[in-house]
Amino acid sequence: MATEERDDYPQRIADCPNCGNRTPHRELAWTEAVNDDSPDQSNWFMSIVHFAECSTCGQPSLFASTNEYDFTSASLIWPQPQATIVPMEARHLAAATELLTTRGDAQGASLLVDVRGVSYVFVDRTPFDNVVIVTATLLVEPPLVDRFTPDVVERIETALNEAAWGDHHAINKVDIAPVAADGDWRDRVERTLGLGPTNQAILLPPRDRQPRADRMTFGSEEELRVYEVLRTRQEALPANDTILIAPNAAVRVCGSTICPDFLVTYRGRVGAIEVDGPGHRGKWASDRSRDQLLEDGGVTYVLRVTVEETTDPAMLDVLVDRLLGRLHG
Repeated sequence: MATEERDDYPQRIADCPNCGNRTPHRELAWTEAVNDDSPDQSNWFMSIVHFAECSTCGQPSLFASTNEYDFTSASLIWPQPQATIVPMEARHLAAATELLTTRGDAQGASLLVDVRGVSYVFVDRTPFDNVVIVTATLLVEPPLVDRFTPDVVERIETALNEAAWGDHHAINKVDIAPVAADGDWRDRVERTLGLGPTNQAILLPPRDRQPRADRMTFGSEEELRVYEVLRTRQEALPANDTILIAPNAAVRVCGSTICPDFLVTYRGRVGAIEVDGPGHRGKWASDRSRDQLLEDGGVTYVLRVTVEETTDPAMLDVLVDRLLGRLHG
């Protein structure tokens, strides 16, 4: 077998089996190989093997062609890209879902589509037909657990058994286990309960991305800026004639619970501050309805501040002074 080093290093674009990128491969050398699989040489042929290097990851690959010295026409022979291996449990889950679909069991099929995974626990092995008996545990997100009623689970167990039989597995029981979904579980709980950032009855440490000051949590950096101006006003007033600042305090008004960005008390009166982001544009009517609920509950004045105004210190000072002036009477 002869090998020749090349000086010009021909290149070709190919899918690299090592890094997965479609990238230039440089031919470093080639060799001739004679293949003779029969004594009478009836299957005799010669192949050219090209040694190449990926320009992205630098890993070697082999390309081969029959009676062809052209590197660009050769086919990849090593390493072969790894085939995607689907775990047996996942294959059984997919087959069971399709079985339920073809039988018109939309409820069972739709529930299996939302299953995040399935795991088998070995129970026993039959001595004669070599069937493995397992318990199957379906991993589902907590809000879906109660939907797996006993009659649905029974139908799922039947379909899973049929899907697993080809692999000599038998399902003796199907269990349902809750598993957390991807992402921040606190966000999901807050959305479910209709809560936002609040300083009322905090039971868990606040998340890092929420700004904090003076052991209180704020919904945004804009709210923090408003608080800093309010705190400056508070510190400038005498102790017996100061203001109270309550950020994100959940309150109950007629028919609903809301969480104003700030409640401020001064000289026996209560004011509220709402920091409006871009999402409030075009929602004047709903914002006014919310303000009316606060006013009906005894709030003297509701000040609305846009996020753009919080970036202008002079404007923010004017707005906060307006609120305190209304409360001063």
